[in-house]
Amino acid sequence: MRYGKREPEFDERTIQFSKYMDSGFHAPTKYDFDKQRAEIPISDWGSQVYNCDVIASQANQLLRFGRIDERRTLPLHQRDVVNQYKRVAGSRRNHDENDIGVSMLQAFKAWQKGWWIRGKEYKIAMYGEVYPNERGLVRTAIYIFRGVHFGFWLPKAVEGRVDRWDWNGENGELWKPGSLGGTAAYCKAYNPHGYEVIAWGNPVWVTNSFVEKYCDECWIAVESIDYWAKSVLDLRTLLMLYPSLVEKLNTPKGE
Repeated sequence: MRYGKREPEFDERTIQFSKYMDSGFHAPTKYDFDKQRAEIPISDWGSQVYNCDVIASQANQLLRFGRIDERRTLPLHQRDVVNQYKRVAGSRRNHDENDIGVSMLQAFKAWQKGWWIRGKEYKIAMYGEVYPNERGLVRTAIYIFRGVHFGFWLPKAVEGRVDRWDWNGENGELWKPGSLGGTAAYCKAYNPHGYEVIAWGNPVWVTNSFVEKYCDECWIAVESIDYWAKSVLDLRTLLMLYPSLVEKLNTPKGE
């Protein structure tokens, strides 16, 4: 596996969604975006060749945005994901000096500027974070915004595990956060006990305890403000503090 999540970067302009989300909104106790939908392609998107797992995480959500917005599977291929990664990382080929992964912040800034797929540009309107241990808000974000992106510092104890990640209080070098590396995974489903993420083309069940021990970043991508987003976001305060969002939120998708 390639582990391409770099250390967290701080930007005071990053939206902290917990300040603007209605904590009283109750998402369903379990949810899976893919349930009762036609099968959505699953791929490692080149993340076993390049350190592009942060960008690959975005690709998995981009497909699901397409299912809602265009009612189809976007013609996304591995080369599109690798090309986006190269643009963000500055890499030209795998294993070169710039193929060292990217930060979550870098990747989301680039997504706001746009992904190009078959001559069409796909952008998000805004992005931001929520604390991984705020279970209610994380689940609300998955339900409302069609998934979230977890950034993990993986322990070596889960090396080779592509089915289930759990933590039950174990200690020692094998369980040290980051001893295996940093990775990003798109989360599209949850129940009261944990989450289902997609990592390196595999669906992985991740328990609450593992997320709250080893996840140091949880990012939200907002493509547009629809009915559900309006039902949980304090848009008045958000737009007052981030006036530059007004134009982005009013720009038609794909433009």
